[in-house]
Amino acid sequence: MRHTRRWRVHNYGARRHVPGHLRARPDAILVSAETAKDYSIVPGDRIKIRVPDATGNLKTVDFTMAGIALEFPTAPTDAFLVANLGYLVAQTEVGTAHV
Repeated sequence: MRHTRRWRVHNYGARRHVPGHLRARPDAILVSAETAKDYSIVPGDRIKIRVPDATGNLKTVDFTMAGIALEFPTAPTDAFLVANLGYLVAQTEVGTAHV
């Protein structure tokens, strides 16, 4: 059985508080415990998520599951994802104001 990293991600206004995995590996993503359970996702799994690009068309973006986020400011308490904004913007060519 693999050890799963679990984080409480708090909003203190600085990127340095975001787990280093998101900075060290741009395609890393944290998922809620419910999402991980529902989709049987474990750390290291490749995840494909469809998100709107600059034109509104859906584009598939590849991520690697880095761990479980137990909570995140402004996220619902059940199912959510936490990803690197810079990576998402680069993959979809959408400005940060639209993400």
